[in-house]
Amino acid sequence: MLGIATHDGLPAIVRSTALDLVVQIPSVQVGHATIALLDDPSPLVRASALPGLHGLTPAERVPHLSRLLADPTRTVRMAAARETLSMPTVVLDAQSRGKAEKATEDWHDSLQAKADYPEIHLVMGGFALTQRQLHGALAAFREATDLDHQLVQAWTMQARIH
Repeated sequence: MLGIATHDGLPAIVRSTALDLVVQIPSVQVGHATIALLDDPSPLVRASALPGLHGLTPAERVPHLSRLLADPTRTVRMAAARETLSMPTVVLDAQSRGKAEKATEDWHDSLQAKADYPEIHLVMGGFALTQRQLHGALAAFREATDLDHQLVQAWTMQARIH
């Protein structure tokens, strides 16, 4: 799959799909292979390559994330912001933290635009948990179960918080 993801002759959607499969299991090899894809002309490939950095240390990821937090494409900036959520904030410099906050706001706004779907509230609840906002997380998981009473994941998360 990594060969497909790095093959320049294939369409971006094919390469991006291959990346989505490859990055599910973080490794140093995948991390180093995806670094080159962060400069790909396609924003779809750049955004899909970001989770591949999980195999690297936070210190190795920071320069790449910082650069992509200023990407001209909003989708890439939001993907980079999501990747910073799993990192200690102390590894980001002040400028990068500011960019991450702005991109995170953009991501949150895009989630709000799709708030009719209960799964979006699961994502919002998960985001709130990463920020240690238990009340916000609980509210999001409650909204998810209000929209879909059979959404087991939302019920489970409510039980865990209580």
